[in-house]
Amino acid sequence: MDPIIKYIQTFEQFLEVEGVSESTKKNYAADVRGFLLWAKSSRKKDTLLDETEDFLSTLTGKDIEAYFAFILSHEPRGSAQRKLSSLRKFFTLGLNQRWLDTNPLRNFSLPPETEASELELSSQIEKIMSLYEIQLEKEKLADASRKNYVSDARQFLHWIIKDDGGRNLYTHLTPICNQKGCISGLDGSMPMQTQAKGV
Repeated sequence: MDPIIKYIQTFEQFLEVEGVSESTKKNYAADVRGFLLWAKSSRKKDTLLDETEDFLSTLTGKDIEAYFAFILSHEPRGSAQRKLSSLRKFFTLGLNQRWLDTNPLRNFSLPPETEASELELSSQIEKIMSLYEIQLEKEKLADASRKNYVSDARQFLHWIIKDDGGRNLYTHLTPICNQKGCISGLDGSMPMQTQAKGV
């Protein structure tokens, strides 16, 4: 059985015991399913894991930050808040079921709306990394080398955000993704998030 199916079925039973409404149970289960599919794909790509039941225990706070960076750049803040509530309940269950040893949400909270632009930049970086990895695959690099290159580039771009708030992010993209047009912004137009920072 796909582990995600097991997780969702157990979560739905947990919600029924808590006495939540049918619509709330449906929404919470959909939120958790969406996160698990995202997390499974993300962890498998980044760590080259096999498709095993253990992927849930590999999640960290950084995975949570990356997920909500993605959500906040694509959905209303209210939707992100509901998904966070859903995941809090799910990870409480996960700890009780011993699916994981620590709660990756333990120190996480949604940023104030004034800080949302940083999360949007983080989401842009993840899109860039996906395209960068595709380029490396075309160059037929070994899996280990490709993983290291992507990790180094991701750390570098996140350092830029922390250093100057992303204002000079465009300047640093060219040496990482030097194929014209491989990402929005390298063909002469700046990404929307960077423009918002005053570039």
